[in-house]
Amino acid sequence: MPGPCHPAKPRKRGAIGKRSCKGSLWAECPQGPGGAPSYFPAPVILRKVDILSNSGRWDEAEDIGRRMLERARDLRLDAAAAECGFRLGEILRFKGAYDGSLEFLSRSADLFRSLADGGGMARSIGAMGGVHGERGDYRKAIDCFTRRKEWAEEAGDKLEQGISWGNLGVMYAEQKMFDSALDCYGRQRALAEECGDLMGVSMAVGNTGNIHLYRGEYGQAVECFQAQRCLATRLGDKRSLCALACNLGLLYKRQARLEEARTFFEEGIRLSREIGYSRALSVSTGNLGTVHQLLGHWALARDFLGSHLNLSRELGDMQGMASALANLSRVHAVQDDFGRSLEAIGQAVAVARDSGLADLLPVLLNMQAEILLDACGWQRAGPIVEEAARLAVERKSGEQQGISAMLAAALRLRGGDLSAAGELERIASGDTCEQTRLGACFWLYRCLGGARHLDEARRLTECLYSKTGDVEFRVNLEKLESGKLHACLP
Repeated sequence: MPGPCHPAKPRKRGAIGKRSCKGSLWAECPQGPGGAPSYFPAPVILRKVDILSNSGRWDEAEDIGRRMLERARDLRLDAAAAECGFRLGEILRFKGAYDGSLEFLSRSADLFRSLADGGGMARSIGAMGGVHGERGDYRKAIDCFTRRKEWAEEAGDKLEQGISWGNLGVMYAEQKMFDSALDCYGRQRALAEECGDLMGVSMAVGNTGNIHLYRGEYGQAVECFQAQRCLATRLGDKRSLCALACNLGLLYKRQARLEEARTFFEEGIRLSREIGYSRALSVSTGNLGTVHQLLGHWALARDFLGSHLNLSRELGDMQGMASALANLSRVHAVQDDFGRSLEAIGQAVAVARDSGLADLLPVLLNMQAEILLDACGWQRAGPIVEEAARLAVERKSGEQQGISAMLAAALRLRGGDLSAAGELERIASGDTCEQTRLGACFWLYRCLGGARHLDEARRLTECLYSKTGDVEFRVNLEKLESGKLHACLP
């Protein structure tokens, strides 16, 4: 029986491609202590690829997978080629090489189909869904995950069912359908526990923590993240540890504990770079940029947000690109560089339109209109606010509807329609979100003056600063108090 494969220095690259008398593919490892090469059957080498992949050693896993795939094709061993192609597709997805990933996975699915291997085909299609999901194409992703789940249910494969439920949960969470996501994660965890799939349990627990984080249930989120950290560490799952560092950063960022958030995002960047996890690197970089933005570190914010934009562009992550551009626009605006601010937000709007980011588009349009108002381009803002308001109604976003209503009233007042002051007064004293009420107070004071409006703006500014740690609120208040934001009516 051949012994384990021990890497030696200097290391000779192992050859792959010995066919046994039964026609299966064996792989040759580097020479061991005895000097003779050791051969292993393909399933053993594939398992090694899996272990290397799970531990974040993706370059090594890809190297072995590509050589094994080449020899499997030469020997016309379609089953081995399909398994290699599937793993290479997953590895390239982790590395952010989405086009290459889809190519491998599509070929793998075709091979599995020709072999009448429904399980292999379902796995490949599900992995393609992961690529589409990371690119923000949720419709294609859900279609792939649903097909995988339907096959698993028909075949009675509970392990595959659990994976499919987890994938669907992520897509629902991305679309803010949190109850549906939690239901999926609960099903995933139950099936994973029944099958003894610790990786599945870890993913379900961590994703459940994300939902609690989004809902502001921070104690429950921490419990989930701690449980996931234990499981991921036990499994050597460095990919999950990267994501976990970013999620903990988000947890502290939402609580305005910005220095703690900064530490976790920096850890996420370090871990992601160690294993080449491009998507986690992009997300952690963007979030670190927004932390510097909240702290008022404008130069650092521009640097990290610029890096986030470049990483998102390389990954084909349209939502990441739009978010990076929008945040860069805010940084330029707070420094009164309205030309660059309008350029960045215009690009963000274009990305959202071209990519069908329907939930993000009204947010970006409201931002664009607000910057135009501040940049004395209020005459151009009207159609933008109207479109934002219409889209906010379509997307059932009450918050964005409120912002659009406030901006529309501010536009009317800025244009000399004094009756709009009454609408802004109602918004400022109403039950809409604090940031919208603050905007109404700002515009009332900018156009009409009045100590009452300024006092309320001060109160809301301090309230929002205490909740977010965002110094932009204080910077804008200082501009208001100094008269820099004064707007003369026509």
